[in-house]
Amino acid sequence: MTAVQSAFLIVRRFEAVYKSYPHRTPRGTQQQYALPQEGLEVDAVGKKYRGLDREPVEGLSPRLLGRILRANPTGLPTPLRAASLAMAQLTRPPGIEHLNHLLFSLDDARDVYLTLAERQDWEIVWVRLAETRIQPPPQSERLGIEPSWYPGGSFSPVCDCMCFPRWHGTDKKGSLFAEYYARLNPHGLFDSQRDAADFLQFYTSLDWTEAGEYSLVEVYAFSESFYEHLHGPVRYAILDGTLFTDTLPEMTWDIHLKRLASDHKILGIKALRDITDMGLAEARALVEALPNTVAVVYLGDVKSLGEKLLESGFDFHITAHSSP
Repeated sequence: MTAVQSAFLIVRRFEAVYKSYPHRTPRGTQQQYALPQEGLEVDAVGKKYRGLDREPVEGLSPRLLGRILRANPTGLPTPLRAASLAMAQLTRPPGIEHLNHLLFSLDDARDVYLTLAERQDWEIVWVRLAETRIQPPPQSERLGIEPSWYPGGSFSPVCDCMCFPRWHGTDKKGSLFAEYYARLNPHGLFDSQRDAADFLQFYTSLDWTEAGEYSLVEVYAFSESFYEHLHGPVRYAILDGTLFTDTLPEMTWDIHLKRLASDHKILGIKALRDITDMGLAEARALVEALPNTVAVVYLGDVKSLGEKLLESGFDFHITAHSSP
């Protein structure tokens, strides 16, 4: 794995992860860890995990995102689509283009964060390999250290066995990791590199836990005053008399194709292939079965999308795709 000494990620805030986590233990269960319990409110959780394993935003190209949405329209919530598209367009250092969950400048992190439709549920974190001494960004505060698959992924054994079990989970008695849980700070992370290394050694010695290429990472978060001063341009478009704000390029558009000029069949098929990832046969079948509707994630303004369809001979109208 390529060494990436530091990077930014955009992850869900603890409160958002906790409220949406589906697999809660029964209320009153004797539990040593910080697993979500039925009826236990966020404020009552003793250690609120703030490491990397909080569903980070990942970059997705327009074609890949379109393919995902056609296979499952609710496969990626609308508030995330803009950020995923924005991240996919960023230039990454050579050799690590595949690390599409990482951001390499605070400006990039800020710009992607501002495309989120539900910003209150997200935060920017900065991470560095624990053995490095790169200076943290201004207005950031240290949260702690954890083992992670960073930079290749965000999986954290701390999260999986003591906070939000998603993969292997934890021991049934809730006592196997009690010693290490006691060492976690209020952010669900270790204060020292030694404690994190001790936990990782114990965790990987078990025969049922997750193997992988681990590193010890130090996690930083930004102060609330940092977010208070974030702002970005308001994007807007007017289409069919409707004003859409803060929707470009994040929206999925439903294109309602009514008819196509009889002498523009080839142009119409080409236009559909240009703005979607349709193959030739799929685009031809859609054109030959008009009227029809296709959902498109378009990286650009909706006006240019409409102009392209007009030039190709389509009679159509476009509406914003409703949120799932």
